[in-house]
Amino acid sequence: RLWDVRSSSSPCIVTINTIGENINISWCPDGNYIAVGNKDDIITVIDARKFKATRIQKFNHEVNEFTWDNSGKYLFMTTELGTIEVFTHELKRLKSIHAHPSNIYCIEFDRSNKYFAVGSADAIVSLFTLPEMICVRTFTKLECPVRTISFSHDSSMITAASEEPLIDISHTQTGEQ
Repeated sequence: RLWDVRSSSSPCIVTINTIGENINISWCPDGNYIAVGNKDDIITVIDARKFKATRIQKFNHEVNEFTWDNSGKYLFMTTELGTIEVFTHELKRLKSIHAHPSNIYCIEFDRSNKYFAVGSADAIVSLFTLPEMICVRTFTKLECPVRTISFSHDSSMITAASEEPLIDISHTQTGEQ
């Protein structure tokens, strides 16, 4: 369901049916598209202006987290294959980066659009530059699979968390804690 909080009488403006049980969602920064993923690794791209699915694609491997880059041009997906897949709005694959030997669970872009990072089952966070998409640093303080990562407001710090009872906070540039 899409809601318009400006409307007091009927805030739900439309219900869009998708296939299966939804587990991931990412709204494109330009507001025009929403990507939705389900337990069966089916990704649906919805045109938020027309309230219609424009593309539905089943993947033959597990798709974990996905998000749009800050420009809204590209959808980045993490997979069980240890890859980062880059797609257009039409789900046309543009690039595949083999980043880890195992499942990549999470992805995050910094606000400056200089970096993005991924966290993996191997307990490593990898930092990539944009637009080159080259890994420039890894963070290896955690011992369990990385489940979530985030950048500080100014991108100077990166945090990572797993099932451990701690959060790793490191300097993005140096990797120091």
